[in-house]
Amino acid sequence: MNKIRVGVVGMGIMGYAHARIYNSLPYVELVGCVEVSESKRKSLAGNLPCPIFSSTNELYDKGIDAVSICTPDYLHEDAVLEAFLHKIKVLVEKPLAVSVAS
Repeated sequence: MNKIRVGVVGMGIMGYAHARIYNSLPYVELVGCVEVSESKRKSLAGNLPCPIFSSTNELYDKGIDAVSICTPDYLHEDAVLEAFLHKIKVLVEKPLAVSVAS
């Protein structure tokens, strides 16, 4: 069976939880995570068995199947739409957007 190649965008409490759980699943390969904060990337270094990228482009260039969007709520909509443009399946922390006007 081929493993599902996944990534996580946003490495706060929920993003870190998603990454740890993905890493524990035998049918999933955690390809990488994205965190824009350099200090947070440095603090996460060595805690996960994958690279921590500074941009989604670096992650999406790795050819992932799915991504968890765990960014702050106001960034969800843009992050989801970007993943869809790359034809990547998305799991997004709620809410999907902060306004119905979007």
